[in-house]
Amino acid sequence: MTAVQWRTIPHVTAIDRELRELSSLMQQLQSRPGLGSRPLGVPEWDWRLWRMGRECLAQGGASCPAAPEAGPGRVRDVYLATQLYDIGGHTALIGDFVRALGHESAHVIVTDLLGQNPTPVPEQIVSRLGLSSSQVTVVAGPSHAERLDQVLARLRALLPQRLFLFHHPHDPLASVVAQPEVAGERILVHHADAMPSFGLHVPGVRIVDLNPSAVALARALWRESWLLPLTSPDPGPRPHGFLRRGQLVTASSGSAHKFAGGYGMSYVATVAVILRATGGWHVHIGPLEDDVIAEARGLLAREGIAPDRFVYVRTVPCLAAALWEQDVDLYCASFPVDGARTKIEALSSATPYLRHAWRPLREPGNDPTLDAEGLLAWRTWDDLASTLRRLSDVAALARHSAHARRLYEQAHHPAVFGRTLARILDGREPVPEVPSTRLEAAMQSLLAAFASERIHDASPLGGLELLRESVGDLRDAVASSSGRLDGLDARHADGLRRLEDEIRALAEAVSTERRGQQARAEQVEAEGAALRRALTEMLADHGRRIPRIEHDLAGIHSAQAAGADDLRRELERLRAENDAWRSGRGLRAALRRWLMS
Repeated sequence: MTAVQWRTIPHVTAIDRELRELSSLMQQLQSRPGLGSRPLGVPEWDWRLWRMGRECLAQGGASCPAAPEAGPGRVRDVYLATQLYDIGGHTALIGDFVRALGHESAHVIVTDLLGQNPTPVPEQIVSRLGLSSSQVTVVAGPSHAERLDQVLARLRALLPQRLFLFHHPHDPLASVVAQPEVAGERILVHHADAMPSFGLHVPGVRIVDLNPSAVALARALWRESWLLPLTSPDPGPRPHGFLRRGQLVTASSGSAHKFAGGYGMSYVATVAVILRATGGWHVHIGPLEDDVIAEARGLLAREGIAPDRFVYVRTVPCLAAALWEQDVDLYCASFPVDGARTKIEALSSATPYLRHAWRPLREPGNDPTLDAEGLLAWRTWDDLASTLRRLSDVAALARHSAHARRLYEQAHHPAVFGRTLARILDGREPVPEVPSTRLEAAMQSLLAAFASERIHDASPLGGLELLRESVGDLRDAVASSSGRLDGLDARHADGLRRLEDEIRALAEAVSTERRGQQARAEQVEAEGAALRRALTEMLADHGRRIPRIEHDLAGIHSAQAAGADDLRRELERLRAENDAWRSGRGLRAALRRWLMS
């Protein structure tokens, strides 16, 4: 087979400008309050990048041969990544693929757009991949175009059978190089499954999602994806029981960004809730900013909680082993961003798992303290404290421990991961069915995302019209392909129509609501001023009436006692009413009556 010939990229400035423009647009989309937390893709952007790759091939003079064939010394698998890390699940996930598919014929190419990976890559990172330093290439250069040129040159030399895309969502280079002449199979491992990303609409690329919710959202957007549940190495059986230190020991793990943002319940305040409820210890595993640690120490001191009850461990080689070493009885997931792989590591250690559910649990028949997987969940600090108090019991902890380990062995063990991945790659794994309840939830999620956007300030590529066209295309696809999705009934079609109507009406609704709010504020102010004047006059009238009644009462003869009693009661009522007005009680009652009228 003739080797693929890529042209050396001319006009570096123009190419670099286009790559940077698209990367910037994707980051703007990710920053949108509604759309930034959804795994969306923009077909036009992926197609622009993919056509750039086609031009590279065409100008290089290469024909379009069949998929590269295997041969002695050939690299079978190339993993394209934007960045490698010494902590976190992204780099470890590449290592899971390498371990499942074999390291002998594997290579990693790092685009390093963030400029944070040194060359050679430190052994601490390489060891997480299960590869040697010679099997990792980090490209360098001052521009996106020059990095693209180096990636193309390395792929031309390797010509893998399979190209796995592990790029960061805003990295445009993967969509350029995912060409059939480069690798017979191109697989997007959708590890950033809660953020808009490049690559979802590149022709010929298969999508692998890592959880059922991501698969459902892909299906709602009319994209096929295969489900590959995450894994982590098996640490073996739990070496000891629970409550070995007499009080509950809890732990959380994750970098600072997992706990950051403007979320209503801060991590530091939640740690205080945990320690007050348990009387035990809380271990944090993962890097935190110095000011967050200082804030935690200060709050615990003000709460009268001994400082040694908050244990900070910056990094560990194995989370499961660290949980055992610290005698942790309960793992509390990071929030508002949960750690997907960290969850699997905690389950593998047979440590009971408690996550934060920021919205109500959807399964109607479930225990309200459990999620759909039967794992513990809390929504409010009261929920959290109540759950912690219930778990100060060895038998309860043992039950949840057994359930956590059972989930790991059934769905997340490396042997299960390897078998599922092999079936996906050789075509034996069917596209998973999506239950109608999950599909409906995905559509509702998309509806909520679009409805929360300020359409008058929408995306740079067309805003309202782009959203209208996207929803229209989605509706047409569903209408023309009825029956392909089990469970897609009239409710889903109605949901799509409501989505389009919502987008059409939202631009006008935003401005109308603003005008209405201003008018209502002016009306309330005017009516409030009138009410204050009326109340002032009423108080003055009461003041005039009371002396006259007192004078009449003094002149009444004893024979008119019955009439005098009536006047006394009236006087007492008026005095009480007058006191009520002056104290504010009467004012509040009048305001209520006025508002109700």
